[in-house]
Amino acid sequence: MEQNAQSAPGASRARWILFTIVVVLTGALASRVITNTFGWVSDTNFWSAGPGFAVALILAYWILMLTLVAAERRWPAEPKAGTLTNGGAVDFIWLLMTPLALALVALYVGVLGWVADVPLAGAHLDLAGLIGPVPAAIAILLVVDFSVWISHIARHRVPLFWRFHSVHHSQTEMGVFTGYRRHFVEIIVTVTFVYIPARLLDISNEGAVLISTMVVLFNSFSHANLRINFGPLRWILVSPQSHRVHHSSEPRHFNRNYGAVLSIWDHFFGFAWHDKSEYPPTGILDPRFPLEERSRAITAIRFYLRQLVYPFTSLRQVQPKSQ
Repeated sequence: MEQNAQSAPGASRARWILFTIVVVLTGALASRVITNTFGWVSDTNFWSAGPGFAVALILAYWILMLTLVAAERRWPAEPKAGTLTNGGAVDFIWLLMTPLALALVALYVGVLGWVADVPLAGAHLDLAGLIGPVPAAIAILLVVDFSVWISHIARHRVPLFWRFHSVHHSQTEMGVFTGYRRHFVEIIVTVTFVYIPARLLDISNEGAVLISTMVVLFNSFSHANLRINFGPLRWILVSPQSHRVHHSSEPRHFNRNYGAVLSIWDHFFGFAWHDKSEYPPTGILDPRFPLEERSRAITAIRFYLRQLVYPFTSLRQVQPKSQ
């Protein structure tokens, strides 16, 4: 019998307990950012916390990931999907290769830094001085999230950008690590939309790294194979259910739910899909894409390489339909 969208009360309470844990952990990290990065409560620099804190942060990350993997097994949106699949194995290879992708992106960020420092003459807006540190932090987070949202629409609507973004959407077995399945060219596109507004708002490199870290952690949750929609909070935050609709392979769901962390932009501009009970199949409509779904997990590296190259080789082919 197919799992009903209305789960048992005990299972529902357990999902909300899990979500509360994630919120608390995210809140703790955000508190650390506010306290140490911007110096509003303490003058201690975040990076001066020492190697012990770095180790603790890494351990906390993997504990959170393992908790989410266990939750996928207990409350799956799709019973045969999730992290412990062939698709999850390929996602994990994308995770392991992320430092190499970021090294390539860093070269491009250097070019954007030159643009900010020379043609724009280092122009910036001291929001903290104008409206206070806490309102400035909220404004910065809103601007960054909105910039990512705009870039996400561009990655779907611009055919060239979609070729690279389709790698991310190719996953038919969504799981905790699906957020790392991103081509480095796609990351470059996103950075192009986000970097200059961030510099104009005078976000430090440290602050940018920490905001990115929080987004990555949240994306692990939103891509997880979990049957949870956040209830009333779905009007503010992207949930695993709403983001699964965004990844849907059904045409009726195309061009919906572009949010990365906040769902407010989709609701305000009319892109939100309001049915909170749907958990559709995911994937793309390009039959030529090197999908690993029916392969063996041991071939994950080979499929990673094929997927990395595919957007370039597909330039010679007819443009696949975007979603």
